[in-house]
Order: sequence, then structure tokens, then C-alpha cells
Amino acid sequence: ASGPAAARSGIGRGVAFAYGCIPEHAAAPFVEGELPATLATAPIAAAYDEKILEVDFALARLFEELEERGVLDELLIVISADHGESTTGHDYFFGHALLYNDVLHVPLLMRLPGGRHSGRRIRDVVQLVDLFPTLIDIVRGDTSDGFHGASFLPTLRDGSPSRGFAYAEWGMLEQAAVEAGGWKLIASQPRFIASATSCQLPCSPS
Repeated sequence: ASGPAAARSGIGRGVAFAYGCIPEHAAAPFVEGELPATLATAPIAAAYDEKILEVDFALARLFEELEERGVLDELLIVISADHGESTTGHDYFFGHALLYNDVLHVPLLMRLPGGRHSGRRIRDVVQLVDLFPTLIDIVRGDTSDGFHGASFLPTLRDGSPSRGFAYAEWGMLEQAAVEAGGWKLIASQPRFIASATSCQLPCSPS
């Protein structure tokens, strides 16, 4: 895939874009000299995938070392991310200012001390705001301090249903999104143009 050349302009928080849709920090390593008329996006997407693979290998080395030292079963380990990345699935390439699931659906991997509940895959909808009260619940057994989120430890422990919905807002398109019951609604208001799109998950609405 490639995009037509376009004048560089400041969008959002002053981020410069090449081709109207690719952040310059993503395009620059793949361009020597002046920007060409088109730019292949496949090498950029492949480089992103390679970085994910690097993280996989680094985590494997970390866990092996922790196990060799005899401390792995004493630890509470959480792996997550603040956001994903939109590569080429939407009009805004290689960024994270939109509320599609390739940006919002981030990894959330947990290993409890002693490997309790290991091997389970939870498909319920939770949010990162729920992570902190969950950790407090695991460590202290108490979530009565008025957290914004809700502990999903009962879901980890015995499959009890979570809150069942997720809400998000942000982005250069002034978007808000809600996900519940296998459906997702995204409302956008770019400048003075309002629009909304919904889909049954998994989906990639345009």
C-alpha cells in the first residue's frame, strides 16, 4: 500500500505528517533524501511486527532468568500497554489518535504468585482503569478506597462476569467510543463534522 504525496502540515499537537496520513517519525527511517511521490507502507508495518517479536524474545529471557533464580513463583507479573497502533487499517496510518480496536485493544497478561489460575484466557471486556484496583485486590484484598475502575479479580478467580462494557474518548477526531455485548459504537466530531459508526466485533470500521 502507498499514499499520495501531500504537503506537510501540523495536526493535533504539532505532529508533522507526510503523505497526509503517515507521521514523519514513522516514515523518516524508510526515506533517504527528499520524500518520494509514494511510499510503501509494508516495510513500516513489518518493522512494527519485528519489534513485537523482539519483545516476545526479551520476555522469554526474563522469565527464564527469574525461574533460574527461584523467584518466579513469588512475583505478581503484569504485561500491558498504554495503547496499540493503527498501521494501515484506517485513513490515519501508524498512529494512535483514533479509537479503533487496533489502538484500544492492548495486551493484558497476568501471572499471579504461584502461577494461580494460569493458562486461562478471559474474554470479558475490561479496561486499564480496572487494573490498579485489581492489583490492590490481589495484594490487599480490599477495593473500598473509591477507585475509578473496578477489580476484575473475581473474573480471574472463578469466571464471574466483569462490568461488560468499556468506554473511551480522545483523538484528533474528537472521538468517543463504547463497547458492550459484542458491539462497538464510535462517534466522531472532526472539527464541525459529526458522524458515527457501529459494528459487531471483531470488526475494523472505516
